[in-house]
Amino acid sequence: MAIEQTYLWDEVPDTWVCPGCLRKKLQCEIETENGRVLRWIVEHHDHMRDYVKAHLKNKHKSWANVCKTHAHPEEINYFLEPIKGFVQRFPKTKICLDCNEVEGRIKTAIKADKYFSFHAHEIRRGFLTSPNKRHTFLEENMRFFEELYAKTFERLVIRRKHMVETLVDEGVSGIGWWGGAIPLTRLFDEEVLLREFPQFDSSLRIKQGLNEGKAVWQGCSWTASEEAKLVQLYDAGSTIRELAKLFGRTEAGITLRLEKLKLHSTASGLE
Repeated sequence: MAIEQTYLWDEVPDTWVCPGCLRKKLQCEIETENGRVLRWIVEHHDHMRDYVKAHLKNKHKSWANVCKTHAHPEEINYFLEPIKGFVQRFPKTKICLDCNEVEGRIKTAIKADKYFSFHAHEIRRGFLTSPNKRHTFLEENMRFFEELYAKTFERLVIRRKHMVETLVDEGVSGIGWWGGAIPLTRLFDEEVLLREFPQFDSSLRIKQGLNEGKAVWQGCSWTASEEAKLVQLYDAGSTIRELAKLFGRTEAGITLRLEKLKLHSTASGLE
């Protein structure tokens, strides 16, 4: 006898109860007519989650087009998952194979939107259940689901799709951030971040050190504006010692930076 078993079957205890049909785990084991034993517990999810990527694909056709639209495409992956969690009506839920199939048959029978999903608790009027047997589908009860769907269509389909479209479009356009560290260099000048709001330090202590001629910035990265100012002052005749005090670096550090910029050679020595 062939046994087909999902990994979720192993994950749940024998005391687990299907939230749809309320059968215990061992009552969900089904033997088919051809002798197979199905031990299937599956993950049921709100398909509005799938609409997040579907809208992205439908509007932009390809990921390459998304990257052309978004100035910083690496951010897109950050906000897709939070949006899915925001628009889903219920979290991913373990249910038995029969309940999952019945939920699909109900949606087909009433011609529901492909991104709409019924909660496990809502499908119980769609079938008759018994231990270790397939659910009996109740086609005569589909009128209940037609009315339920009609009464909630505006709120659970139209409005949620609109939310998805708005949030995804804002994310692609760069208006919204949905996770990850805020890209500070897009909000602050790089030198302001380094000098006015230093990491792991006090700006007042650093300013005091500069006034005392200490090499407080030695080992820190040079910004483009600093290098431009260094070149300007060096060309104007400032000495290595003067530059070291002004930029908060050691004289050796100033010399090495000028060498990198091809403006100075150690053959001339420190001034």
